Amino acid sequence: MDELLDFVTYGGGEDLAYRFIGSTPSVVKESGAFITGRVYKREEECREWLRNNGGQKQPWIALDDTDFWFRVENLYLVPHVTGLTDADVAAIIQRIQLLANQ
Repeated sequence: MDELLDFVTYGGGEDLAYRFIGSTPSVVKESGAFITGRVYKREEECREWLRNNGGQKQPWIALDDTDFWFRVENLYLVPHVTGLTDADVAAIIQRIQLLANQ
């Protein structure tokens, strides 16, 4: 976590450090385990973090640039070419507001 904070606050942004509340655990399947169907690894890591931090019943959205590790309903796909844009932020806020009103 310290390394992450050092990275994201390098050259400024120290005032935002309090917004980083943790990181997802790595979910590793047993070696040789038989897995059928599609595996949503990053989504499972997010769900594990929620379980460990009392948020399993809260609506949530992941921001990521890789879609195949998530189910569509839990992901806001950020294009890796552009990164997060002002239009993305507006769309994410709208989506959060919709979730809050459900």
